[in-house]
Amino acid sequence: MEGMGQKEAALAAGYPAATIYNSLNSLNSSVQVARRLESLRKAKGGTIANKEDRETLWTSIMNDTSYAVGMRLEASKLLGKAQGDFVIAKEVKLTNVNPVVMIPGNTPSEWEQHWENSNE
Repeated sequence: MEGMGQKEAALAAGYPAATIYNSLNSLNSSVQVARRLESLRKAKGGTIANKEDRETLWTSIMNDTSYAVGMRLEASKLLGKAQGDFVIAKEVKLTNVNPVVMIPGNTPSEWEQHWENSNE
């Protein structure tokens, strides 16, 4: 949806707010979605920025001393977020739990069907 960020567009498209980040992760890793975005980019003359375009822009702003320090810091923060620099990983050990294998790209209904079939 033109002019919206990913989260806003997914919510407007009807994805549930409670699982929006899981939905975005699935959408961002979908080959079909990537193909559709590429076709939209071509149709619009390449005006839709992709991840590489954004990272290149943020890097150039961050390194350009003609920008105010606040803008350069914001570009640095956006670049770090995009590259996962601020993700805190915490290892949790669970006992008496069956391992779960996550397969990207499954819809909630596909997961539900998978678990129903695996418990038979």
